[in-house]
Amino acid sequence: LPESTTSAIPYRVALPGTADGEQALHRLEFSVPPGAGHVLIHGPAIEPLQAEARAPDPARPDVILFVADTFRADDLDHPGLTPRLDAFAETARRFTQARSPSTWTLPSVASLLFGVHPGQHGGVHLSRQPRSPAATLAETFAAAGYRTVAVTDSAFVSRRYGLDRGFEWFQELHSGDLPTTLDVAQQLLDADDGRPLLMMVHSYHTHTPYTPSKETRALLEEQLGVPNDGRDFTWFEAAVTAEVIAQVEESDDVREQAATLAAALSKLRLATVRELDTSFGELLDLLDDRGLADDAIIVFTSDHGEAFYEHGRLYHGHGAYDEVLRVPLLLRAPSLTPETVVDPVSLVDITLTLAQLANLPADGLWSRPTLLDPKPDRAVFSFNWPDADSVPLMSVVANEL
Repeated sequence: LPESTTSAIPYRVALPGTADGEQALHRLEFSVPPGAGHVLIHGPAIEPLQAEARAPDPARPDVILFVADTFRADDLDHPGLTPRLDAFAETARRFTQARSPSTWTLPSVASLLFGVHPGQHGGVHLSRQPRSPAATLAETFAAAGYRTVAVTDSAFVSRRYGLDRGFEWFQELHSGDLPTTLDVAQQLLDADDGRPLLMMVHSYHTHTPYTPSKETRALLEEQLGVPNDGRDFTWFEAAVTAEVIAQVEESDDVREQAATLAAALSKLRLATVRELDTSFGELLDLLDDRGLADDAIIVFTSDHGEAFYEHGRLYHGHGAYDEVLRVPLLLRAPSLTPETVVDPVSLVDITLTLAQLANLPADGLWSRPTLLDPKPDRAVFSFNWPDADSVPLMSVVANEL
């Protein structure tokens, strides 16, 4: 083992057989240096060791689900900001009217993984763990013989809230550091044991606090007006809050000042979008290096967007407006022709869609229709529960073209 590590690392140990092919008894021993802390062995399994790289199987495609937390749909509308995602979108189906079923992470990601709406799984408040009699996405793929793994930035996307259901390896990070996330994703890819793969990658990098590098801020200063004068998220947040609190009586001047500051804050966040784009591209490169990219089903999406005073509020988890509900949704699969889809769809459609693309049985409780058969006249519902006992706010979008 390494002398020190702060995260779980999968290991594969080759066990020698016997000359005559009979069963052999093995004992596994290891040691750690003094003061190395705790060692946890999670989910040990004995499986055949692959002698060669696994060739993709069209009948059992790998599935990669990338969830960029707090990524707005219109983050893809800034020319030159997201070159890797733009190139990926050219090879995928881009759903321009995709919406989240909720305004914050827990109910949204739970709906994505459970295939039902927030009111059906109940994970609508900090104190409520999502529960559903329906099989989860990971449970469905695991039952079909897939290796199901995830790397997340924790918080709501965590074991605490039961979102690890069906994942045999569920690694929670707490840094929001993209290189660390990519490093773990690479380790999970390298742990190939011959089974097809379902892998979810979740990142909070575009979530508050927005912490792009100085290099990225400088790169986008002239192109997009990203602030590069030393002001950070804390400064902007304090300034916007001061402007809003200063309203004894609402005035157009105060609203205008707050909106101006919020616009600057949103541009600072765009620098984190650029860094997220780079990391998504690096994940595609990892898949390509292993010969998996062209044959895999790959989804890029987000759980919700972010408000910058468009309706007098900042961030998310409130209201039911498009700046919070509209999300990017890109789907690439060998069997799908690239195109832009303007029919209204929801994140809750992803579970059934991925099962269909992988030729797996669908749970009868999952929401319908799927992304493979969008309906132009469909009504898409989104919800927000302000607290545990409140009547939810609801957004309904229909015939949005």
